Amino acid sequence: MQRINLLNTLPARSKNYLQAEVLLPLLIAWILLLLVIYACSWSITAKQQIKLKNTLAQRHAITQQLIVLNKNPVGSDQGDNMSARDFLAAKNVGKFSGYLEDLTTATPKGVWLQTISFSNPDKFVLLTGNSLSTAFIPEFLHNLSGTRVFSGKNFSILKVTKIEPKEGEEGQKSVAFELGSKPGGAS
Repeated sequence: MQRINLLNTLPARSKNYLQAEVLLPLLIAWILLLLVIYACSWSITAKQQIKLKNTLAQRHAITQQLIVLNKNPVGSDQGDNMSARDFLAAKNVGKFSGYLEDLTTATPKGVWLQTISFSNPDKFVLLTGNSLSTAFIPEFLHNLSGTRVFSGKNFSILKVTKIEPKEGEEGQKSVAFELGSKPGGAS
């Protein structure tokens, strides 16, 4: 029997890692990875660009509306000489800060309002809220008559309801109320 030494007969394999059979798959894998990263970043950027275009279009539309409103406000008698800001101030439209300031100063401690309703044709004002005691409601009415915005209005108590805490719950008794300005009162 003949012995063959395989170590001597087979050519020795090079230990060089830069051979084509190793380098080519690595290069292809890196190129594919870069393509995937590029595709993901492109899709994210495209979505953001669409949102930006929509935002810019909305901004442009609002700017155009403000320009038109500043040039010729609806219902203005003075036409181009009056800005939208002056028009709103003259018509007292959107000027609720005076109402809210006066309500804040007129509301005594222990009273809180839930709704404030204004009726334009008859200038009726409806205030609904709660109070810790019925004694605070006349004080609230007196304070309202002393404010500059509500001084000409005659408020009356429309409804008062006692609210008991539910069984098993701790809490104070309170009173729900509705106040309304009398029709025909000065505005």
